[in-house]
Amino acid sequence: MVWQPNHRYGLLGLGAVDNLIKFADRLRRLRETAGLTIEQASERGELSPGFWGEVERYKKEPGLDSIVSMAKGVGTTPPVLIMLESEEADSELRKQVQALLDLLPAQKLELIHQIAKLVLDYPS
Repeated sequence: MVWQPNHRYGLLGLGAVDNLIKFADRLRRLRETAGLTIEQASERGELSPGFWGEVERYKKEPGLDSIVSMAKGVGTTPPVLIMLESEEADSELRKQVQALLDLLPAQKLELIHQIAKLVLDYPS
């Protein structure tokens, strides 16, 4: 019997499932953090809501063009979107803060960086 790729395992085989799940979870978290519905995000990214939803439910594996469109849909860049988290991820709060930071443009990110430095340097 010859193994054939399908919608669940993709072209990379069984090992790709973990990455597909991590990607879909990150996509969902960024979308929800941005306060967007699937319909709103897919419209911004110029993708169909059905396809977007299937990716978030681990049913479809997006290609490069779709990943670029999804990044646009949630208001971030493709490199930030595909940054997969390790299984030993930090606390839920750290994930939420990271999701917020991922949505910030460079100018606001620099402001947050300056604020964080001030907080760290503030005497306890």
